[in-house]
Amino acid sequence: ASGGLSTSKLVSKIASDFEKPEGFTVVLPGTESKFLAPLKIRKIYGIGPKTAGLLNDLGVKICSDLVSIDIQKLLPVFGQYSVRLKNKAKGIDDRPVDPSPWVAKQQGTERTFEKDVSDSTIVEDALLELCTEVSQSIGRMGRSARTVTLKLRWSNFDTITRQRTVPGEIHQAADIYKVAKALLYDNWKPGKPIRLMGVSASRLGVSDQQKLPLEFE
Repeated sequence: ASGGLSTSKLVSKIASDFEKPEGFTVVLPGTESKFLAPLKIRKIYGIGPKTAGLLNDLGVKICSDLVSIDIQKLLPVFGQYSVRLKNKAKGIDDRPVDPSPWVAKQQGTERTFEKDVSDSTIVEDALLELCTEVSQSIGRMGRSARTVTLKLRWSNFDTITRQRTVPGEIHQAADIYKVAKALLYDNWKPGKPIRLMGVSASRLGVSDQQKLPLEFE
């Protein structure tokens, strides 16, 4: 397998895609922006086809374009997400790197819609699919969760995350969905366009711990 080494998770992931199948790419400290500069923006984690299309409309094709463009041109389209986009193109990623042996602390998944969705039936169906995926993931690990987190990104790219911790361990899709649905309607009114939605489960414990009934609808 190929690998990559750098000062951040974002750049390391991109570097690991170089020199496949068994190469190893090292990006030295201070050279992250130069390494990313000639790469197409789709190489950056979190930039999907829709975001890339909007950036292309602004003349941004490669990472160096994203670094050099005036942020004032990005703000009307991407809002507060503009700063993160520019940082990604520079290789700036503040997520901590933990050198200890990997142990899953949470499991999650998300979906970017091809077109923004605002209909409650479509949103609820998508939410149930996400919750089912999370349930299956923690089920394969023999784990259950106490905290469910919902991520929502609006059409203007503003993003919120909300979470709720329940009294006991849960792992069934129906229970995760019940929590996520409550979070959804606490923070969203049908008709407001959603671009991306994600669900994750954390505070994982062994699945045979006591499961307490949820106290809300």
